[in-house]
Amino acid sequence: MHTSFLKWLALLLTIIFSQSAYPSDFGGIGLIDIPTARMAPDGEITASISHQYLAAKYALTYQVMPRVESTFRYTVFNPRKIRGSVDELKDRSYEVKALISKERRWFPAVAIGVRDILGTGAWASEYVVGSKRFGRLDASLGIGWGRLAGHGSFDNPLSVFGDDWKFRESAAGGSYGGEIREGTFFKGKTAIFGGLKYRIPRWGIDLLAEYNSDRFLREQRLKSIDSPSPYSFGIEWHRFPQLTLGISWQHGDQFGFSIAANLNSKNKPKRQPQHRYYSSRDNRSKALAPTHLDLNSWYDRALYDFERSGLKLQAARLEPGATTAVIEIENEDYGLYADAVERALTLSEIHMPSRVSRIEVLLRESDMLAPSVHYLRAPRASLSKPARSIEDARELDTASKIERITIAEPKKLVRPTNSTDYELPRVAFGADLAARTQLMDPDDPLRYQLYAKLSARLLLAEGLNVWFSYGVDLYNDFSTQRESDSVLPKVRSEINRYLTEGASGIHQFYVEKRGSLSTTLHYRAFGGILEEMFSGFGGEMLYQPYLSRWAIGVDIASVKRRDYAKTFDHLEYEAVTHFVSLYYASPFFNMDAAVHLGKYLAGDEGYTIEARRTFDNGFSVGLFMTRTNVSAEEFGEGSFDKGIYFRLPFDGILPGNTRGSYSTILRPLERDGGRRLDDFGGGLWWARRGVRFDALSNHKARMTPP
Repeated sequence: MHTSFLKWLALLLTIIFSQSAYPSDFGGIGLIDIPTARMAPDGEITASISHQYLAAKYALTYQVMPRVESTFRYTVFNPRKIRGSVDELKDRSYEVKALISKERRWFPAVAIGVRDILGTGAWASEYVVGSKRFGRLDASLGIGWGRLAGHGSFDNPLSVFGDDWKFRESAAGGSYGGEIREGTFFKGKTAIFGGLKYRIPRWGIDLLAEYNSDRFLREQRLKSIDSPSPYSFGIEWHRFPQLTLGISWQHGDQFGFSIAANLNSKNKPKRQPQHRYYSSRDNRSKALAPTHLDLNSWYDRALYDFERSGLKLQAARLEPGATTAVIEIENEDYGLYADAVERALTLSEIHMPSRVSRIEVLLRESDMLAPSVHYLRAPRASLSKPARSIEDARELDTASKIERITIAEPKKLVRPTNSTDYELPRVAFGADLAARTQLMDPDDPLRYQLYAKLSARLLLAEGLNVWFSYGVDLYNDFSTQRESDSVLPKVRSEINRYLTEGASGIHQFYVEKRGSLSTTLHYRAFGGILEEMFSGFGGEMLYQPYLSRWAIGVDIASVKRRDYAKTFDHLEYEAVTHFVSLYYASPFFNMDAAVHLGKYLAGDEGYTIEARRTFDNGFSVGLFMTRTNVSAEEFGEGSFDKGIYFRLPFDGILPGNTRGSYSTILRPLERDGGRRLDDFGGGLWWARRGVRFDALSNHKARMTPP
């Protein structure tokens, strides 16, 4: 069996998934090869593998919005090396499908899609498809262009709008691939495709039958298949909620196998059960308290419990006889900031004097100012109307608590009456197992490294840290067999030399200062070994009014390329990068957008556009593309830089509360044009997203103490 398939199968089986939608062999929701008008639940991500003699397909599909599905696919053609076949293509492609209308009583659901929207066009096709359920039977019928205009093709109905629609260009994606092939969309001949799915719930299986209008002319020309039948049949097994397994008989001459697993990225993290510390009342807890704490003081009692609950209590102001208390906290453990606020308010309810009727919680994020949360301990008289039932009483109580919480502007705590004297400097050490992956490389769908990550953090002053990490290689299958042919300075295309010659080495060793110059202006300055390929120094500033959905950022860095062994030595290449960035938080679908204009590591100039969707649980996925003054010929294969961003939070997966996460960028290719420093530039906006006004105000109900 193909080794890449085994690696991908192992990867899928190690992730916790929940199954709710069934993809085709192409990754998107469909039958065997053909698409349908069905959509996965909003925010669902699907990883799938399908394998036949003709091609092995590895796909990641994401339901970007309720009506928009996107797929990034990697295809290994002729994986079994069929005798006589000369097909050696390994292709990366994107697909987008949009739901035009939902299914109604007398009308089917209708969707439109483009397969292989950019790239070499190996699967280039477009389609309009309708799907209608009849009890357990789900029928789909569509019309296709491009590769889907093979069997039984006829003249394009769109030719009534002009002769341009009659003909289809043979080239797609530009000479170097990666370009949008808009010149071919919905042009040329068309054909009909369709299929049926019959569900047998008792056995947990679906029976599939389809008529595929693709004649596989490319594969016939390369001698991978002879006169394929348009009919295919299959069975999908959904016995296990985590996985979908499928077998099929395709094209009249070969078996196929598929496996898919899904993750619903919209699920809110469950609040972790946690022992409630009552140090002021629990004699056992009081006995374990550090001797330097004065447990006769409300602040020291609160500090004791805040620390054990994953919060830093920095300072407070409570004047004698005052009814308003102000506390300043920083979230260390909670993936959702609302949970950190709830814990802070709960502990404040326990420890603060009864005369306090108003609590102001000043949030801090990485030593930068963030919005404050104001809480009224006493309910207002307007909420005291009688309830008609127990359910009404509960709703009124919840509404009462929500109305007692207000999200207010950031502010500094002045004239604190209490403050925590954290020992400085202080150091913390860490040791973890970590993994690095390259997905859908031109030579292999998955390369990876397993290494031990040794880390240290030296806190010199509030907001001033020294960060260090060192990787010890345990297993590594990265390769330098594919040498860079770039005509640009090799700022990224030689990354595999760093991953092999520097399999063990210093990842980072830098000093960083973060803070806020005002309630709207935040900054970050850094210097040292910044990442695996570059050392340098620079900074970033972000202007972000707390009520505005807009923000502006600037960043600049002067860097020098590191030696391949990842020691303290450097190569000759130096560069200065600088960018101006505009950010926007959409009120729809938790979507954020950014545009960055400036100068990149290879000296090219241009812009990057990115969009990310971030859910309440911290899961984030996004797309980006970069265009610079580097031509497609200079850039090389891929034509321009583009990719997909993922962030998977560990909160809800690991026991207890954690802010830890795994982030990665999935690129079709590692090229040199349009490349920036990793994590040093344009990051403040994304890092502060959890404390943005809209993110906090959407979770006021979760902030209320019990």
